[in-house]
Amino acid sequence: MKRNRLIALVAVVALALTAVVVYAQVPTVKNYFARCSGTLPCDNVFNVGGTLQYRNRGTVTQVTSISTGVTVNATSGTITTVSQTIAAGAEAVFTVTNSAVAANDVVIVDVADTAAGAGGPFMVTVDNVAAGTFEVALTNTHSATAGNSVLKINFAVIKSGS
Repeated sequence: MKRNRLIALVAVVALALTAVVVYAQVPTVKNYFARCSGTLPCDNVFNVGGTLQYRNRGTVTQVTSISTGVTVNATSGTITTVSQTIAAGAEAVFTVTNSAVAANDVVIVDVADTAAGAGGPFMVTVDNVAAGTFEVALTNTHSATAGNSVLKINFAVIKSGS
């Protein structure tokens, strides 16, 4: 009986020590950014209180129409659309030219601000990510109301490496 307890205790201690060693070898986000040498992605992203924040932020305002492309060369930012009139249930697509985007990157977007009376609600997605470009698709998910105002779309580029 004592021998079984001793074996169980030794197993628990060995397991705990293994967990400590493994935990000590896994870098935390904070430690990762502390080790950065100024190369991507470290020069554009930093850790503040456990949140990743981008330094390289850009803004651009679309002109002419909702399908007119924009250029913003930053790893994050805001795209302000023209006053759009996307029909209920319809979609509009525009191209974003961005030198910070590589073919293997992940681009995330969201509608940050919909002005009062904008119609919608709107769904925003990213398509066709390639080196230096991606497409934004805006879909008006309302069954009867067309869009009728300016939208602000936030974006962030997650660098995926090679």
